[in-house]
Amino acid sequence: MIWQVIGTIILLNAVAAVSPGPDMFLVLRTGAMSRRHGFAVVAGICTGLVGWLVLTATGMSALLKAYPSLLAGVQVLGGAFLLWMGYHMLRNGLELLRSSVDMGKLSMERQLGTLGHSYRLGLLTNLSNPKAVLFFASILAPFFATSTTWWMTSITVLLLWLSNVLLFALIVMVVSANAVRRRILRLTPWIDTVAGVLFIGVALLLEFEGIKSLLAG
Repeated sequence: MIWQVIGTIILLNAVAAVSPGPDMFLVLRTGAMSRRHGFAVVAGICTGLVGWLVLTATGMSALLKAYPSLLAGVQVLGGAFLLWMGYHMLRNGLELLRSSVDMGKLSMERQLGTLGHSYRLGLLTNLSNPKAVLFFASILAPFFATSTTWWMTSITVLLLWLSNVLLFALIVMVVSANAVRRRILRLTPWIDTVAGVLFIGVALLLEFEGIKSLLAG
């Protein structure tokens, strides 16, 4: 019974991970431009996931619910970061759409900067949405209700993290394959434009919810 619950948790997490969002768009965009930088982004995202999963397992979600202003503050800061990223992506996408640049002839790795920069970008993008800890708490609730042993909790957290690592790494491998990469690079102007709009939309939502909560408190 417990393993069925764990399997369901991992499945729900996988569906959420591949849903359109800042993490997924960043992995797709970067992986298509450079496999090495794509893996660096994945490493950053999965480092952030470690933090959210540990906070969830240690009851941080209860603290965030008890002190809404804490969640609101993180939302405002995270929203500001995503807004900055979205602006730059949108501007880059629109500039590419206006130009006649052959994306296949550009040095993508040079545009992406260092691997360390990509790692930090993945980390900050993941940490910018504090609702991740509330999502993990919601899917882990059935498990915590049936088992409170520390070792089962640890195994579940580890499996969740590993499933994200493998899933994002697989996506990077697929989009960085030459045949797929060439097709995606031709769509880079549109990908950046759509990603920019998405990041800005998520950022504004976080800002709205955060500021509303702070004013209500």
